[in-house]
Amino acid sequence: MLALFALSTLFTIFFWRSALRLRHTVAQICFGLLCGGAAGNLFDRLIHGYVIDFLDFHFGSYTYPTFNIADASICTGMFAYIVWSLRQPDSP
Repeated sequence: MLALFALSTLFTIFFWRSALRLRHTVAQICFGLLCGGAAGNLFDRLIHGYVIDFLDFHFGSYTYPTFNIADASICTGMFAYIVWSLRQPDSP
């Protein structure tokens, strides 16, 4: 089910790229991170049946949730796109 969601997200971004203002370099980088992360997790799901998370950090007694580079790319890309889009002037 999650593999189908990732695949549909990638297709949606591809077909809505002009509405998402992906002509700008910053937006292209943001969505490149998002799509790369989604594709990486999709690849893991199709090959292994699950996503391989390998970054596990501990801060004293606190254990941060385990994640991978693809997860970090998705979060970074979306955060950067939201910040960038909020700073853009309104279109006429």
